[in-house]
Amino acid sequence: MDQNSNLVDELVLEDWFKEHSKYTNLYIDYEDIQWDVDAVSVETTPSLTPKVKKAVKPAPSTKPVKETPKEDLYLRAPLYPRYAINDPWLNVVVGAERFYMYKSLPIIPEKQNDVSCTTDVNKMTDRNLMKLYPNHLIHTRAAAMYERIDGIDYDEDLGVIIPINGYSHDELRENMIKYPHFYQLTRVVDGEEISFYENIEIDGELYKTLEVWDSLPESKIIPKTSEFIKEYVIRRYLLECDNGVQHKYPLKGSLLPYITLFAPKEYYIQNKCGDPVELAKQCVTARVDFFQSRNPYLARYKTALNKGIAYGTMDCPFKQYCRRTICDNSCPALVEFSYLLERNKMSCNSSVFEISPKMLSDVSEWLTVAPNSYSVSYII
Repeated sequence: MDQNSNLVDELVLEDWFKEHSKYTNLYIDYEDIQWDVDAVSVETTPSLTPKVKKAVKPAPSTKPVKETPKEDLYLRAPLYPRYAINDPWLNVVVGAERFYMYKSLPIIPEKQNDVSCTTDVNKMTDRNLMKLYPNHLIHTRAAAMYERIDGIDYDEDLGVIIPINGYSHDELRENMIKYPHFYQLTRVVDGEEISFYENIEIDGELYKTLEVWDSLPESKIIPKTSEFIKEYVIRRYLLECDNGVQHKYPLKGSLLPYITLFAPKEYYIQNKCGDPVELAKQCVTARVDFFQSRNPYLARYKTALNKGIAYGTMDCPFKQYCRRTICDNSCPALVEFSYLLERNKMSCNSSVFEISPKMLSDVSEWLTVAPNSYSVSYII
């Protein structure tokens, strides 16, 4: 075969069949065919079958993931309260008084700071709970706690590990993971509610913290600043509680472990803290208990249930201006917005309390940028 010839030319052709009689039965001439139907011309139409577009894999997103803001972990209430105005959480009559309290919004928390005393952890799915974890490790302690100090242990994630006599490095570190920060803690002394850090209980006796500080062995290496002294007092108290010590002057209200999750779930898995879903449940439960045990309206409700025996009573300096027969520790500290409305005979049944978070954020931003240029009024 000539290499330059076309392959088609080398194939067996029509004339070859005609010339070889033994192959004639394999060959049919088109002109010799007798058709039993009339020939019909057929117009070809384009196929109606839609063309299948080949799936194109999207390019990986280059948009950076927004880091969880520190504010999402705060224990303090949101700047602007939001309530489900048609869905009461508490609606009971005790004696001659009705106790009415609305559910906070959102009903299902989207971040830790959304949890309130009306949050129901049983309504949260595992997916809801896992959203509470921040997407990066957040420093929740005072800034001074994240600076190295000669002679004091330091953890890259937790910061300075304040020494406390009788407790090992691992015990201190575990306590810091369980209680990463503290907020407005108090105790009742002689009927008066005071800052928890003002005093320190040692062997059942209460002392002014600053008066005995220099006599504490740990004070020789711990900086004598408010941040370090406050944390030493409360952390020592919590470590003693974990070891079964019964204090004569306990913390007022609840403070349970994992009240704040300050790192992604992988951090807690790495430190063998337990199942991440259960830890998130514990976080919600701890926050609900924290708020319920300090809520003045619930304090008055429990007092009524207890037939007039005051719950959380204190010698309030404003009692001469209060017309309530029982002091419920609601003025002026720890006042709930709903309680202020109730005392002033104002209604919460207004759509303003169900306003979208974005609108609240926008208004807040306007007022922050130009605080003297706008005025906002609500009709209730």
